[in-house]
Amino acid sequence: MKKAEMQRKVVITIGLILIFVLIFIFIKSLCGEHFYKDLKGTETTISWDYVNLRDDHKENSKVIMTLIQNDTVTLTGNKYDYLGGDGKSHDVWLEITTKNGITGWIVGDAIDD
Repeated sequence: MKKAEMQRKVVITIGLILIFVLIFIFIKSLCGEHFYKDLKGTETTISWDYVNLRDDHKENSKVIMTLIQNDTVTLTGNKYDYLGGDGKSHDVWLEITTKNGITGWIVGDAIDD
Protein backbone atom coordinates (compact mmCIF):
# COMPACT_ATOMS: atom_id res chain seq x y z
CA MET A 1 0.00 0.00 0.00
CA LYS A 2 1.36 3.41 -0.91
CA LYS A 3 2.18 5.89 1.82
CA ALA A 4 -0.19 8.55 0.42
CA GLU A 5 -3.06 6.07 0.26
CA MET A 6 -2.40 4.98 3.85
CA GLN A 7 -2.36 8.60 5.06
CA ARG A 8 -5.63 9.24 3.23
CA LYS A 9 -7.27 6.28 4.99
CA VAL A 10 -6.01 7.49 8.38
CA VAL A 11 -7.40 10.99 7.76
CA ILE A 12 -10.76 9.57 6.67
CA THR A 13 -10.90 7.28 9.73
CA ILE A 14 -10.09 10.15 12.11
CA GLY A 15 -12.71 12.31 10.39
CA LEU A 16 -15.37 9.63 10.77
CA ILE A 17 -14.51 9.17 14.44
CA LEU A 18 -14.82 12.92 15.04
CA ILE A 19 -18.16 13.03 13.26
CA PHE A 20 -19.39 10.10 15.38
CA VAL A 21 -18.27 11.81 18.61
CA LEU A 22 -19.97 15.07 17.64
CA ILE A 23 -23.20 13.28 16.77
CA PHE A 24 -23.06 11.39 20.09
CA ILE A 25 -22.53 14.62 22.05
CA PHE A 26 -25.40 16.29 20.19
CA ILE A 27 -27.82 13.42 20.80
CA LYS A 28 -26.76 13.17 24.46
CA SER A 29 -27.48 16.87 24.89
CA LEU A 30 -31.02 16.34 23.57
CA CYS A 31 -31.80 13.37 25.79
CA GLY A 32 -32.50 13.44 29.46
CA GLU A 33 -30.98 16.63 30.86
CA HIS A 34 -33.81 18.93 29.83
CA PHE A 35 -36.36 16.46 31.18
CA TYR A 36 -35.07 16.75 34.73
CA LYS A 37 -34.55 20.50 34.51
CA ASP A 38 -38.21 20.83 33.49
CA LEU A 39 -39.21 18.84 36.59
CA LYS A 40 -37.45 21.22 39.01
CA GLY A 41 -39.75 21.76 41.97
CA THR A 42 -41.88 18.70 41.20
CA GLU A 43 -42.96 16.66 44.21
CA THR A 44 -42.81 12.89 43.94
CA THR A 45 -42.74 9.94 46.33
CA ILE A 46 -40.27 7.20 47.11
CA SER A 47 -41.50 3.92 45.59
CA TRP A 48 -38.88 1.56 47.03
CA ASP A 49 -39.16 0.14 50.55
CA TYR A 50 -36.22 2.40 51.43
CA VAL A 51 -33.42 4.33 49.71
CA ASN A 52 -30.35 6.04 51.12
CA LEU A 53 -30.10 9.80 50.64
CA ARG A 54 -26.42 10.47 49.93
CA ASP A 55 -24.23 13.56 49.91
CA ASP A 56 -23.01 12.80 46.36
CA HIS A 57 -24.13 10.86 43.31
CA LYS A 58 -21.96 7.84 44.07
CA GLU A 59 -22.82 4.54 45.69
CA ASN A 60 -19.98 4.82 48.19
CA SER A 61 -20.69 8.42 49.24
CA LYS A 62 -21.80 9.32 52.76
CA VAL A 63 -25.39 8.41 53.71
CA ILE A 64 -27.21 11.45 55.06
CA MET A 65 -30.40 9.62 55.98
CA THR A 66 -32.67 6.82 54.82
CA LEU A 67 -35.95 7.60 53.08
CA ILE A 68 -38.81 5.11 53.17
CA GLN A 69 -41.62 4.22 50.81
CA ASN A 70 -44.18 7.01 50.33
CA ASP A 71 -41.88 9.74 51.67
CA THR A 72 -42.48 12.89 49.62
CA VAL A 73 -39.46 14.59 48.06
CA THR A 74 -38.93 17.50 45.68
CA LEU A 75 -36.75 17.27 42.57
CA THR A 76 -34.10 20.00 42.32
CA GLY A 77 -33.72 19.51 38.57
CA ASN A 78 -30.16 18.16 38.84
CA LYS A 79 -29.26 14.69 37.67
CA TYR A 80 -26.15 12.64 37.13
CA ASP A 81 -26.13 9.86 34.56
CA TYR A 82 -23.47 7.29 35.39
CA LEU A 83 -22.04 5.66 32.29
CA GLY A 84 -20.30 2.35 32.81
CA GLY A 85 -17.20 1.16 31.03
CA ASP A 86 -19.41 -0.14 28.23
CA GLY A 87 -20.68 3.40 27.55
CA LYS A 88 -24.23 2.50 28.59
CA SER A 89 -26.22 4.25 31.28
CA HIS A 90 -26.29 2.22 34.48
CA ASP A 91 -27.57 4.57 37.15
CA VAL A 92 -29.34 7.86 37.01
CA TRP A 93 -28.92 9.81 40.23
CA LEU A 94 -31.34 12.59 41.10
CA GLU A 95 -30.76 15.42 43.50
CA ILE A 96 -33.78 15.86 45.77
CA THR A 97 -34.86 17.86 48.79
CA THR A 98 -36.79 16.23 51.61
CA LYS A 99 -39.83 17.73 53.33
CA ASN A 100 -37.57 18.93 56.16
CA GLY A 101 -35.22 20.71 53.74
CA ILE A 102 -32.35 18.21 53.52
CA THR A 103 -30.85 18.01 50.01
CA GLY A 104 -28.99 14.98 48.69
CA TRP A 105 -28.83 12.35 45.94
CA ILE A 106 -30.84 9.16 45.37
CA VAL A 107 -30.92 6.56 42.62
CA GLY A 108 -33.56 7.70 40.13
CA ASP A 109 -35.32 4.32 40.04
CA ALA A 110 -36.39 4.84 43.66
CA ILE A 111 -39.06 7.43 42.84
CA ASP A 112 -42.50 7.10 41.31
CA ASP A 113 -42.62 8.00 37.64
